[in-house]
Amino acid sequence: MTTDFAAIASTYDETRYGHSEILTIVKDAIRRHQGTDMTIVDVGCGTGNETSLIRELPQASMVIGVDSCLEMLSKARRKGLLLLVMADASALPFRDASVDMVFSSFLLHHLRGRELRQLFAESYRILRRGGVVLSIAAEHAQLRRKIYAPYFPDAIDAECARTPDRTEVETIYREAGFASVEATPFLYELRDRDSMVARLNGRYASQLTLLDPDEFAAGMTALKADAERFDAKGAIPEYRNTYLGWKTQ
Repeated sequence: MTTDFAAIASTYDETRYGHSEILTIVKDAIRRHQGTDMTIVDVGCGTGNETSLIRELPQASMVIGVDSCLEMLSKARRKGLLLLVMADASALPFRDASVDMVFSSFLLHHLRGRELRQLFAESYRILRRGGVVLSIAAEHAQLRRKIYAPYFPDAIDAECARTPDRTEVETIYREAGFASVEATPFLYELRDRDSMVARLNGRYASQLTLLDPDEFAAGMTALKADAERFDAKGAIPEYRNTYLGWKTQ
């Protein structure tokens, strides 16, 4: 099953937002790139949450959002983002060697086999020499450590089945031509109990939208019944990976 983003576009931003942690990672990649007046492409930009943050960086002279869902792009446009392109991640409509960074956040698990490999082949094609591809994604162990995993085991199994694990991502990077590949875990976010429950109730994670209503309701009922065992003010961590690939040729 795949996520119907057209159906959830109207409520997408109720439980999703741009992350300062991700912006910090982008800043670090830009610093290492040593670039100015950079052209950055955000593939799978959705409603433009991360795109909006990246375009405020002084080194980013042009930030272009790419997504295959018209409804998501329409919401991004209402945020004042004008450089938006409707296209598939596996066929990026840019000239060879024309951009400095290809960025994606939580896109990889929505692509399959050839599509995933084609994304990085296309990224390599459109990057200038010295350019960087930066992807944010989870690996299987991180998914299974989610605090809500015991309540939605089928959703976690489905997410692992459609998510390329760390070694697969590294292999696909190298197959695309990126000789230098770095995979680094980072603290994605800290949540208190109540905000975690509220976001789960809004099905903020795309794998939860794949559950039928009865299964989702049963999981939420069990989680809320156990919620008291979580420290109301304690921080609940979630980790993700950054995958960096440099075009050296």
